[in-house]
Amino acid sequence: ERGKKASVERISWEDRDEISEKIGDEELDAQLEEDREMIRELTPPLDDEKLKKGEMTSVYFGSAMGDQGVEPFLDEFIDLGSRPASRPLRDDKTLEPSHSEFA
Repeated sequence: ERGKKASVERISWEDRDEISEKIGDEELDAQLEEDREMIRELTPPLDDEKLKKGEMTSVYFGSAMGDQGVEPFLDEFIDLGSRPASRPLRDDKTLEPSHSEFA
């Protein structure tokens, strides 16, 4: 229904039976599995340290047009986003993110 918030359910990628059941269409399920296999072959596993250093970028799939995946994307984006880091000062000191003057 237009304007109604889409429901979101997280299913583990490892639970192929539940995914197939939720999709309910053999052709779409086969396409999803093919796409998933291609992604697995073409992209390295997510490395949290590389992500934090900006050496890796996470990739998300969803549809903003159908409001599918927008909220989970934003939730994950916030969780994966870089946290404030210490900043070096001129006199070999460090300004910590917890300091009141940190901006």
